[in-house]
Amino acid sequence: MFGPCMLHFDTEEETYGKFFSHVSDRFGQKTRLTIGSDEEKSMTNALKAKFPHANFLLCTKHIHDNIRQHLQENGAGVQARKRILRVIFGKNDGIIFSADDTEFDYRCQNLEPYLEQLPIFKSYWQRFVLCKIKTCCSPITRRSNQCAMDK
Repeated sequence: MFGPCMLHFDTEEETYGKFFSHVSDRFGQKTRLTIGSDEEKSMTNALKAKFPHANFLLCTKHIHDNIRQHLQENGAGVQARKRILRVIFGKNDGIIFSADDTEFDYRCQNLEPYLEQLPIFKSYWQRFVLCKIKTCCSPITRRSNQCAMDK
């Protein structure tokens, strides 16, 4: 997104709101848009306010980086971090590449041993990541999306 940062030089919710008001006026709030973001809070709030009917996609690179950082800050070793990230983001067989809900749930089972070994990550995964990946990142999302971006 070339977006409001480049046009307005800040990341304030009010600035995003003004920018997205202009975009909304152009497209209309009822238009069913698909919007991708890195989940930056002020942008997310402005998007939800101006495009309440939009589909939201999240940047998997940012989620990957956030998970890696969380694991590192909470004492997960290098090998554990690599294995966990591979289970979630592995090319073609990662959780995010699940073709449907059944496959998604099945692939999430591969993460269970790591969740049990790392209770802090288990809490982070369940509270902040799982729903977002399922509703805003997976191929399932590309067909239908109602993302709870405010979790």
